[in-house]
Amino acid sequence: MKTRSTAIPMIVVFMLALIAAGFTAKADTRFIGIDEIRPGMRGKALTVLEGTKIESFGVEILGLTTGTGRVGSLILIRTYGTALREFGGIASGMSGSPVFIGNRLLGAISYTFSNANPSYGLVTPIADMLALWDYKDTEDYMAEFVDGQPVNIAGQNYRGILFAGGHGQGVHNNRSDLLKAIPVTAPIYLGGFGQRTGAALQSFLGKYGVSVAKSAASSPLTPAPLSPSGETIASLEPGSPLGLQLITGDLSVSSIGTLTWVENGRFVAFGHPVLSKGKVALLATGASVYRTISGASVPSKLADITNPVGIITQDRSAGLAGRFGKMPVMLPVVVQVTDQDTGNEVVLKTSVVRDADMTPTLASMAVIEGLDRALDRVGAGSAKIDLEVLTAGSRADLRRQNLFYHRTDVASIAIMDLLGYLNFLFRNNFEDVRPLAVNVSAVVCKDNFSAVITDARTAQDIVQPGETVDLVVQLRPYRSALAEVTIPVKIPDNAAPGRLDFFISGGTLWTEDAFEEEDILNNSAADFAEAYREWTEKPANMHIIVRYAPDTADSEAIDDSDIILLTETDWFVQGSRMISIEIVDPANE
Repeated sequence: MKTRSTAIPMIVVFMLALIAAGFTAKADTRFIGIDEIRPGMRGKALTVLEGTKIESFGVEILGLTTGTGRVGSLILIRTYGTALREFGGIASGMSGSPVFIGNRLLGAISYTFSNANPSYGLVTPIADMLALWDYKDTEDYMAEFVDGQPVNIAGQNYRGILFAGGHGQGVHNNRSDLLKAIPVTAPIYLGGFGQRTGAALQSFLGKYGVSVAKSAASSPLTPAPLSPSGETIASLEPGSPLGLQLITGDLSVSSIGTLTWVENGRFVAFGHPVLSKGKVALLATGASVYRTISGASVPSKLADITNPVGIITQDRSAGLAGRFGKMPVMLPVVVQVTDQDTGNEVVLKTSVVRDADMTPTLASMAVIEGLDRALDRVGAGSAKIDLEVLTAGSRADLRRQNLFYHRTDVASIAIMDLLGYLNFLFRNNFEDVRPLAVNVSAVVCKDNFSAVITDARTAQDIVQPGETVDLVVQLRPYRSALAEVTIPVKIPDNAAPGRLDFFISGGTLWTEDAFEEEDILNNSAADFAEAYREWTEKPANMHIIVRYAPDTADSEAIDDSDIILLTETDWFVQGSRMISIEIVDPANE
């Protein structure tokens, strides 16, 4: 796209004032503070437009606007030069591109406008980026220009700027006198995910104010195991592309911006938040730009991540900060799936960011992707899942086998144990227990391995305390002959005379159409050990559960540890029945 010929009349001279927060780096002559700049000053910005070669383009300072979040001021600029001519201006992926006045760093390009010429944009001052104060602001935010006077761009007067989190989500104000600022960030790129897992991730990540796109690469490029690439680190300098990854390995979730400044192994980049999560531990990578192209609203870089280079530790209103050479601790997730009908076998090896809000969903999406690839369809079927979650110090290791069936989408429910347990580990009210690895092995097929409890009876109706009675549970497997399961039930020695009710149910205590994730967090455990024990003893879907229901007997006579009996079957058991027996006093017989 050719650059539109857009003349900008001289803006009414802005009142350039030192923001009350101060310019923390003003004593360092490598940087230039906002109190030193004037409209009409010119400089250069650095970025990569293709490959890894850093190129420069011209920047003219137009004035100041109040900032967003803890960024006190943003600097309004116009970009120009032959390097930008082909695609028309500031492109997504340029966020973090350093702007120099002479040889002094002013800050990083961070925003452009969705409703104006993309040659215009905003710069986040380097002082705010170096400080990265602890603040989060992703809501719409309107700012007026510092001197209160309008700005004229291509004959249109603009009174102020409307900011929004992410890629313009929330910029719904239709006023024509406001510039609508959107971060100059590449979207979150997905690598290796299918259509439906991609759509699910788009919905999930959308709450952080980011858009999602399919990766330009045919497959993720990050090698395993994770280790910093000294060669890539050595090649990075202000203006180099920088990547951020939430998932790496056979699947990838990443974003790409530009490195602003490097000093003593530390760096700042992007000039705006990505997820607005504050203190983080995200994987930083190198990146390669295929090409920069024009777009419907703003130009865009087509790029992908390369090698790991370090850790991103801060994600705040002024941008990202981190350190080269140190790696974040991520959660390895290995998924192995076999489809008995087609013989398809899938193995996915990924590493997922460790974050209480994101890890359970991202790890679950990796498992669903493995199931989808093996099934090569979305629909009914059964899945036998072997789940292993390893934790620091083996504090809360979980090894669990379960059977799932769903009439329309078996893959979507087969992750319920994993999703629930990771949520428990990250969100429990007792202890910080860190997961170290997740291993999922699944065997899937189109067959319906469900069964419904149709009847239950006991061999005798009158028993004495301490006796064992055979409980016979009748099941109706899907389109198969009736089956019976005999469960020996010992009557407690201290059972009081009177009626004793049994409640017999399948292990499927949730319904196919309604599952509330938060339900798994609600329990009455007194401490972590008790909550963990409840998880390890949780019935599986193929269990028949026998509960004593001593409503008409002496409820205090039966210990809680005896009120649940589990018997494993070959089916996904649904339904329930209630039966009663009579307890008699042996002294009266």
